[in-house]
Parts: sequence; C-alpha cells; structure tokens
Amino acid sequence: MKAMRHILLPMAIAMTAIGASAQNECYLVLADNNIVTYKDTEIDYISFLPADDAENIIQEIHLKNGNVVSKKFSEFKEMIFNDIITEAETGLVDLGLSVRWGTHNYGGDKSWGYGELVGWGDPSGQHKEQYHYSNLGAYNSNKNTVLGYYGGVTPPDEISGTDLDIAYAKMGTAWRMPTIKEADELKDKCQWQWLKYHDIEGVRVQGPSGKAIFLPASGRRNGNSVGTNGSYQPGDWGGYWTGTWYGTSDSTSKLKGEMSYSLFFGIAQGGFYKTGGSYRYAGLAIRPVENKK
Repeated sequence: MKAMRHILLPMAIAMTAIGASAQNECYLVLADNNIVTYKDTEIDYISFLPADDAENIIQEIHLKNGNVVSKKFSEFKEMIFNDIITEAETGLVDLGLSVRWGTHNYGGDKSWGYGELVGWGDPSGQHKEQYHYSNLGAYNSNKNTVLGYYGGVTPPDEISGTDLDIAYAKMGTAWRMPTIKEADELKDKCQWQWLKYHDIEGVRVQGPSGKAIFLPASGRRNGNSVGTNGSYQPGDWGGYWTGTWYGTSDSTSKLKGEMSYSLFFGIAQGGFYKTGGSYRYAGLAIRPVENKK
C-alpha cells in the first residue's frame, strides 16, 4: 500500500458529474489504485485531448489556481464525485465479512472523526498512567499497578463483548471491540487505499460486498504524553484496538503479556497495514463491530 490520492470515468459521466450539485470532495483513482483528493471547489473544468488510440486520450483537470492535471486514460481508472465510503443511518456497514463494522470510531460522531483514544481494557476510558518510558526497557516500580488499570496483570484472553470492553460498556451490548480474527479478516479480505476524506488523512477499506468504511489516521497517545491535537502522528499513522490479549501468543516473552493486539497502518516506507502488539496503556482508537443478526 502506498500513500494514496485517485481518477477516470467514461467521458460523459465525468463531464456530467462536474455539473451536478456540488459535493465536498472528488477522488481521482489512478491505475495503481492510488487516490488523489480534490475539493469540488478547486476544479474549474475538465477537458479531453483526442488521440488515435483511446488509451492515449488525455483528460485534463483544470484547477482554479491555474494548474492543470493531465492524465492519459491508461493512467487512471475513474473520477468519483460522490462519497467514496458507505454512510449508514444505523452506523453499521456490511462489508461482506463475518461481522458488521461501525461507520465511525468510538467517541466520535463522524466517519472521519478520530473519536477517543483509550487504553486497552479500561472501560472508563479515563486512565492515562504508564510505566514504560524508554526504549531501553526502563520501568517504574508500579508496573503491575498500572497494568491493573488496563485489564489486569493477567487479563482474559479476549475482552470483546465483556465489561472490560469500553464499546460494549458505553455504547450498548450490541456493540463491541473487534477480535484479532475479525481485524485480520478486515486486513486480508478488503482493499485498502490511502486518501484524504473531508480533509482527514486515513484509509478507505472496501469489503467484498463493495461497500467501504473510512479509518482516520488518528495517531496514538502515549500515557499522559500527547502531541499535536492530543496524539502523536495524527495524519500519518492510525492504531485501532482489538479485544484480544497478546500475552497468550508467546509465554516466553514477558513483554507480550504487557501488550494486546491492535490493527495499525501508516504512510511510512511507502505505506503499510498490519496487526500486531501494542502496549496496553497506549491510547488508541476503537472501531466497534456488531454481530450479524
């Protein structure tokens, strides 16, 4: 996955769309699935330069600042002028996976909102204590006390749908954190594309059903230490908790016992998305799920 911005529909569709009622943004989908995002108000008009070969026809996007973006038809797929993700009144989307995924983060009211960054296993969402303050393995003497705020020294293997699950505790019993199996399903069975949605960097995740959700790159909170807008790396990195404890993966590693599984993505080194362990005191986002009826 690369840092992405997208383009092309058939000529008639593209030209008709620009004359339709204004949308917030439009998306140029390139042949390599990268996405370029423009505000509709940035585009003046679109023109086409003919060629003997249809693949070499050039579409020109004339911007109001005087710049012109030129692409051969072979270099892009489509230009999308309506919402590129699925919004649902129920707050849930069926991506064609084993569970339905929420359209917005826990604590947020918009699909592109960061929501609240919370520690794992903290149903209050209020704890910001930490003990691991250096990359050299230095620990405060209160490590076990702090772990008690985040599920306990030896937490359950799975807290999704339990009283330790803040989504379950605060949003109602139909909602819960995803398990690592469900997060891996989202990672492995969906198409991931980096884009800017409503001026927020993040990823569009399209499922087998053709519907899509947006996961904002909300960054992370390290205990009480916060950066811009209350988190580190917002816009460059996104971390999302699952309800699954990491400690059971390798009983020989004490560090894994201090972690839980998360789903994370970023734009570094050309872009990545994966699942792995994060320290339980870290403040990450949660995208809740619901079992299919």
